[in-house]
Amino acid sequence: MADAVSPTSPTVRRLTQSLVAHLLEQVKSSERPDRDAIDDSNTYWFRRPSQENSTYPGSVVMQVGYPPPPEPPVPPTAFRDLLDMTEYGNVDGPPPQLTTSDSARSAIGPAISDSLRRAYETWLAVWTKWAEHERSMREQRATYTHLERLQRLAQQRGDAEELVLGVGLLTSSAAGHWAIRRHLLIWSAAIVEDPATDSLQVVLSLDQRMKIEDQDFLTSHDGHRAKRFGSPWFDTEAQLHPFSPEVVRLLQLWRRRCWDRALHLADDRWEPPLLDEADTTRLTLAPALFLRRRDRKGLERIYRTVADSFEGTDAPTPLGLAQLVTPIEPAQRRNWLKDAAHDRPVNSDDPLFPLPSNREQRRVLAKLSDDTTVVVQGPPGTGKTHTIANLICALLADGQRLLITSQKDQALRVLREKLPESVRQLCVLMTGMQRTGTDELDRSITALSELSSTITVDELRKDITQLREQRADLNTRLEQAIRSLHMVREQEYTTHPQIADGYGGTLAQIVEQLNAGRDQYGWIEPLPAGASGDPPLSNDQAQQLRQLLTSATSQRAARAQQFIPDSEHVPNGADVAAMIATIAHAEQILGSDHTTTAWSLTALDDPTLTEIQRHVAVATDALAACGLSDTITDWDPADWRRSAAEALLARRSPAYWEALFAELREVEPHVRALTALNEYDIDLGTTPLTAAHLSRLSGQAKRLRKHLANGRRLRRYLPARPQLDATDLLQSCTVDGAPPTTVSELTALSTFLQAETAVTNALEAWAQVGVPTLYGPLRRRVAHLHDISHNASALRTLAAARDTVERLLRSHGIRFAVRSPEDWDLFVRVGHNRTTITGARRASVAMTELTNTVLTWCRNPDVAPEVADLSAALGRGNIDRYAAARRQLDLARNDKDSQQRCEQLLQRLSVAHPTLAKQVSENLDDPTRGLRLNDIEAAWAWGPQPPTTRSSGRQTSSRSTSSESTILNWSSTESRQSWPANRLYSTAWNA
Repeated sequence: MADAVSPTSPTVRRLTQSLVAHLLEQVKSSERPDRDAIDDSNTYWFRRPSQENSTYPGSVVMQVGYPPPPEPPVPPTAFRDLLDMTEYGNVDGPPPQLTTSDSARSAIGPAISDSLRRAYETWLAVWTKWAEHERSMREQRATYTHLERLQRLAQQRGDAEELVLGVGLLTSSAAGHWAIRRHLLIWSAAIVEDPATDSLQVVLSLDQRMKIEDQDFLTSHDGHRAKRFGSPWFDTEAQLHPFSPEVVRLLQLWRRRCWDRALHLADDRWEPPLLDEADTTRLTLAPALFLRRRDRKGLERIYRTVADSFEGTDAPTPLGLAQLVTPIEPAQRRNWLKDAAHDRPVNSDDPLFPLPSNREQRRVLAKLSDDTTVVVQGPPGTGKTHTIANLICALLADGQRLLITSQKDQALRVLREKLPESVRQLCVLMTGMQRTGTDELDRSITALSELSSTITVDELRKDITQLREQRADLNTRLEQAIRSLHMVREQEYTTHPQIADGYGGTLAQIVEQLNAGRDQYGWIEPLPAGASGDPPLSNDQAQQLRQLLTSATSQRAARAQQFIPDSEHVPNGADVAAMIATIAHAEQILGSDHTTTAWSLTALDDPTLTEIQRHVAVATDALAACGLSDTITDWDPADWRRSAAEALLARRSPAYWEALFAELREVEPHVRALTALNEYDIDLGTTPLTAAHLSRLSGQAKRLRKHLANGRRLRRYLPARPQLDATDLLQSCTVDGAPPTTVSELTALSTFLQAETAVTNALEAWAQVGVPTLYGPLRRRVAHLHDISHNASALRTLAAARDTVERLLRSHGIRFAVRSPEDWDLFVRVGHNRTTITGARRASVAMTELTNTVLTWCRNPDVAPEVADLSAALGRGNIDRYAAARRQLDLARNDKDSQQRCEQLLQRLSVAHPTLAKQVSENLDDPTRGLRLNDIEAAWAWGPQPPTTRSSGRQTSSRSTSSESTILNWSSTESRQSWPANRLYSTAWNA
């Protein structure tokens, strides 16, 4: 699982993608197509250059100087007074004319001498040439002034506007204004000063690459067909000069390929079209240098490139973007770079600093070694540039490349001068588009090229090896000097960290501490050679070992080799008792024979049992509404519902029972018709009527009603035939206490007789299956029939539930037919005890697994005897015996753990100090030993080791007689370099 903050975190990746998508959408939505990009006040329209000025060197498009205005030629004194000097210096007016002193009109004529006229004509030719030259120079000065203004505006508005050179002006007007006025071909340009000629130059960008911007402002509604410029008909990498013939051919090609309407192409016209002549769409060369609002296509391409980088599923999220959407701590940033396979900026623990550095400057590098970003802030002169120079050298020494940026060019130049000469040659300095910037870039690249051509890789490797050896030698000499300085005052001032618990400080203090503990810890005896500085046992472990040794028995010793199962594999007695009780409860429900079909119900999962319980509950609820219990066997055997339930469960005479149910359905419309007769009091007499008699009376009522409906009436004398036939009806039946005499009364009587017939037929049919026959008024018998229908509906619900349960069982592979009340009662009990049935299945499986596992344990020859008691208790189902056997098994396991712990502790002590282990195990009755073991940690820290000293490359054992000589011996250079840390302790102990 990816961390919450990591390069592969889905959350960080999703947030970063959303941020980039939002920024891209913001850029796209804020960009509006600029169809008229020309601001005449900030535009210079090029004129067709003369033949001698058609080309300039390199990327220079045009060069303009600023000629000072020349003075007009001075007329000769002979006729100076005769000239009109008011328009003398006006090059736009007529040439100065000779006039007489007494007339304002022109006096060139006979009054002027021939010599004076010739002198005037000669001077006039000079003045005319000056005027023509001045007019041309005035235009050049205006061009210079305009370009100078554009240069100043480009510098002031550089963040929002850009200076470009456009060729191929597409124009179209609508409603007296420009609908389209924009160049198709665009070059990035700049206006720079040339100090050598004191002129302004219009230069192209370094790569002189052209952009075709038709798709930026044209749509299909304008007549544009979007086609990508690419191979084979146009090379996007070609570097075309704006005034080259290839540009004209490219515009002709564009008109054929990308425009599907009439388009006038003036491929030799440099002047821009006027608004009044733009009634048609035109394409002219009209080259121009102008300021325009910067579009955001470049920013859009950058965001799109970043968005495309997230397409790969394994691409890590860039740290710089992730920090914009979620807080990331320094440690997380370091892990981020590791996860993204990026090393920290400074990998060396000893970075190469060619310049001096103070503590604060080294902190900057240390911070950068531990994080991805460092902000250095300080007033001038505090060493920021100095620190950056050191950092550049350290990173270059690590084999990395660097990009240094600054808002001002001067800061970069100052930083370069700070670098050592050999590192300065590796810098490529680019400080802008100005002439000085390109010159510095040329010098940097030339220096690198010369360095690459004059030095070989082998020479560089040789120099690197030599410098490394010199540096290593200087570091060695520095370390030796520092050690020599330390050894001078080693004995007095050097404080050593604790080399053992309670032993630290100077060598003299360590000797003092050792002597103070000699009486208390001398019993430890000399520690074995090579013994670890850490004691093999803690004080508590040593005391535990002694207790285990003193309580050892032969029975406990034998436990170490016995197999005793873990307690989690042997359930406790309460769990086993619960499982046996659950199985016994299930046997009361399903029977004691586990092989019967009833026990197959325990294989059903809980959802299936729940479904069966739900269907059984529907049937039992219906029976309960009829006053019947859930179990059929509890019903009265004489009750007709008992026999009906038995017949339905056994599926006896299903068609007969369906006919009986149909009788009840046929009575329902007649019963509903009786509700409309509440306003009549109908009496059929006191004699019970059979179904046949009722049918005959019903026929008489229908015929008599028809007789009266035809407009006839009842007559006392000479009655009609229908009246004679209805004599029984009129004598035995009354409506509201009298024989029926009207159509409405006969209609009510006929409805009553039909209902009486249907109810009598239904009761006679159900009487055949044991339902008691009820005589009396019709409404009482209808109520009796309703009770029968209610009970019959409950019995049908019972049969439907039986069918659903059998289908569920068959879907789970159980063939169980419910054919008797006993079978049904089984499912009722299963539903009431669903948890018991489910638990019985699990308990039965668990008991079987436990029994088989215990039997497997018993076949192990090394098994503890308590396991056999456990198996016997399970076989007999004796819970008390099982619980007792398990308690004994727990005691046996404790004995085994104690024995193994004793052997483990004794083994650890034997490995570290065999003599001491033997004394502890053999002197169990010595209480002094027990008290000493309570302090084994302190005694082990004090305990002496066989001393060793090093002399002439050989190790010899010796005992120093003077602590001073021992300390001085240890302080020697050879000893300090070769002895391990614990030799310091041995040296002090020997003293």
